[in-house]
This record gives sequence, C-alpha cells and structure tokens, in this order.
Amino acid sequence: MPVKHPADHPPHLSLSGVSKTFTLHLKGGIVLPVVHGVTFDVRPGECVVLDGPSGAGKSSILKMIYGSYRADSGAIIVRAADDRDTRDRDTADPPQIDIVTADPRRILALRASTLGYVSQFLRAIPRVSARDLVAAAIREGAAKTPRDTGDDGRGHEQAQEQARALLLRLNLPERLHDLPPATFSGGEQARVNIARGFASRRPILLLDEPTASLDASNRAVVEALIAERRNDGAAIVGIFHDREVRERVATRLVDVTRFAAAATAAA
Repeated sequence: MPVKHPADHPPHLSLSGVSKTFTLHLKGGIVLPVVHGVTFDVRPGECVVLDGPSGAGKSSILKMIYGSYRADSGAIIVRAADDRDTRDRDTADPPQIDIVTADPRRILALRASTLGYVSQFLRAIPRVSARDLVAAAIREGAAKTPRDTGDDGRGHEQAQEQARALLLRLNLPERLHDLPPATFSGGEQARVNIARGFASRRPILLLDEPTASLDASNRAVVEALIAERRNDGAAIVGIFHDREVRERVATRLVDVTRFAAAATAAA
C-alpha cells in the first residue's frame, strides 16, 4: 500500500546546523570550508534531491549522513530501524541516533539496518559473482527486519531468483550474472551497484549519482525503482546532475549553494 502523505509522518532523517571543513595538513594546515548550517528533514515517501553545482558539497553531505565523513558540528538524527543492534529497550519507539556523535559500532549497525547507499562506483569483493552480491543484499535486508531471526522465509534459492530478476530488470545480460563485476564495463558495474543498493530495502536510501553511467532505458528503470521505494515508505536523499531525471524523481529540492556560501563566509 502506498505510504500516506509524507507530512503525516515524523522524519526518518533530520539535519540541523551541520557544518564540515577539511584541514589540508600537507598544505600547512589550510582549512577548506565545505558547508555550514545544513538543515533539512526527510520523511517517509520523500525523495529529497540536493541541488547545486559540482563542488558545492552535495556528496559531502551524503557522506556525513552515512558516517563516512564526521561533521564538525550540528546534528544528523536518524530514526533507526528496530533491530537487535539499535533497539532502545526503554521505549517502544525506534531509537533516534545522532550520526555526528555516534560511535563507529553504532554507525555500522545503522548501515546494516537503516542506511542504504548507492555510490557512483562499485566496490565489490573480488571473485564474487554479480548475482551473489545482490542476493547477499537481499538476505541481509531480510535478516535485519523487525521480529526476524535471520531468514524471513527467504532462503538462498529465493534470494538468488530475486537477484536474477532485478539484474534482468536493469538490463544486465544473464550470461554475466555468474561472473565477478570487476570484469564488467563501467555501466554494467553501475547497474550491479544499483541492484545491490535497492535490494537491501533500507528505510533510508542515499543515492549519489546512480544514473550517471546509464543510458536512457536504464535511467527509466532507476526512476521506477525510486518511485517504488517511495511508495514503500523509504526516505530518499539523492544527487542527480541530469536535470530531467532530477525533475522526475524529486519531491523536493534542497539548494546546497546557500550552505556552501555560508561556509565560505564563516571561514
């Protein structure tokens, strides 16, 4: 059933006053401002697109949400999925965790249960096939759902079939499914990466230029996958340099240039 209007739900993700600088230690400690005062919410059923030119800090914002970059200040509050690693035993509500102050173990638990990430580049284990990579994401997503003991009825064969169907939907020839993606072209690797990211079905999904290496046919598939995840109640934050794709998938735009300008002024 499609999610209710996003305004009817509390945010899955809230950024408040988030700032980031980089210190160039090999350049005499020069401080490079990135963004300052980043503030926005993302509710279930939304696809919030970060808007602005290259270098404005869009990817840095995604990486701070995912915990790859540590923010200098502010708060990034994630409404965590109710799993064994993040459950708040004192309340029935899902815990709200601040990525800015969370320890590495908690961030890894959030990635396993709550935060999905599709980057521009595939980082895969050598010699593992494309189908196995996607099937592993399907099984992992099933094992992290509430009240689950680790399988959710999705055995190895079912996960393999679902992975096959998703790869075919993304127009990856079946002859490639049992080969390691390291041997694939850039566009083929991108489709495996997209399949793996969408297969895990995390409640928060971060998309960093997922359509950059795709032709029009596969861009349309990704747009459909985004719509389906929105209808399932996912809160999505994305970066899309293709203006037409951005306009089709965005429920709301966040202008990052004002945060970049604020960072420069603060410096």
